[in-house]
Amino acid sequence: MLKWEKKYCMGIDKLDEDHRELFRMAERAGEMALTEKADDPKYCLFVFKELLKYLLSYFKRHAMREEQYMREIGYAGYKAHKIEHD
Repeated sequence: MLKWEKKYCMGIDKLDEDHRELFRMAERAGEMALTEKADDPKYCLFVFKELLKYLLSYFKRHAMREEQYMREIGYAGYKAHKIEHD
């Protein structure tokens, strides 16, 4: 499982918190696989779909904030990073 490490910090509190939350969501998905209902395919599918919807919604908001910040500071790698987000 991928774990958050300080090396991922950008030094921008709000964006770092967004990134930590993305890692927490991935960890929750892994934990879900270990629950007592992990052998119930309908339950797993429901939880996975809901987590995926939330993750996508959260990522879209994060990407907009991060892209806005990169434009504001004139980040030279903006276009390449935008492509990664897309």
